[in-house]
Amino acid sequence: MDEHYCLYALTWADCPANGFGPGVDSRFPVELVRFGRLAAVTSRVGLDQFDLAKLQEGTADFPWLSKVAVRHNAIIVAVARNLPVLPIRMGIFFTSRSSLIAKLAPYEANTAEFLRRIEDQQEWAVKIYVDEGHAEMMVLATPAPSRPRAPLANYLPTRAHGRIDPPLGKTNVFDVTKDLDHTGHGTERNAQPLDGPAHAGGGTQYLAAKGLHVQRRQQVHAMVRQAVLTVEARLQAFADSLQRLRLLPTTLTDRPEKMVWNGAFLLSRSTIRSFHAACEQLRNELASTGLLFELTGPWPPYHFCPSFEPKDENSSCRCTC
Repeated sequence: MDEHYCLYALTWADCPANGFGPGVDSRFPVELVRFGRLAAVTSRVGLDQFDLAKLQEGTADFPWLSKVAVRHNAIIVAVARNLPVLPIRMGIFFTSRSSLIAKLAPYEANTAEFLRRIEDQQEWAVKIYVDEGHAEMMVLATPAPSRPRAPLANYLPTRAHGRIDPPLGKTNVFDVTKDLDHTGHGTERNAQPLDGPAHAGGGTQYLAAKGLHVQRRQQVHAMVRQAVLTVEARLQAFADSLQRLRLLPTTLTDRPEKMVWNGAFLLSRSTIRSFHAACEQLRNELASTGLLFELTGPWPPYHFCPSFEPKDENSSCRCTC
């Protein structure tokens, strides 16, 4: 059976050599490959079960890939409980122990410097979600600022000089004064001619109601923006570093609420308790607005690692880096 070495993380050479259980291929245990001051946390994998091309192209079977990803992360977390680690993303494989050492040895100095720097640090993640229905109800319960009502003429197209208007029922106000969605762009999906229900119930009232809807949506978005700025500013004061991460869709979060902010904080251990207290205070402040605050960690420093790019394209490394 052809075998390769899967790389999980780099840590200090004095890392214990056992107690990590099986690797992503359950037939082989996690082992250490030491070089200089460092150790590579690895395990062998059989190519009869690991199709490297599919892994690198992202076309592997999703349930199987998810299982491998969970085990990959669990091994990194187990090492990080006792020692600083430089986590390696999933899908880095080497043909042999010697090729692994040859590839990693040039990075020994930079990796050692990183491990020393994070010995007293942890990564914590903060996510903010919005329950849009709750947020809109909160906005509706707040009295809207009074505004002078504009005359209906302000919403109608200007009559061109010398032009005769078409008969009533042929003009569509929304051909010109389009409805605005929450982004401020026009849309005709709710357009109705003047002789339809909107005109029968009063065009002025219809337009006023639509304007109020747009105003309320804008208030919700403004509230979310302000909350995000507040959270970021107050928590960044405790962090050595902050990484803003991409927002995840509900298909990945497995939550009905929409994610509106996602960030990772690198914290010194001396500030973690104060950071947690600030997070709890923010959670309580945001609860009544429909904004949900989520704190998770500690995590290995996934989002604060140095660049780990290959220098020799002719190396025997079979990887996606």
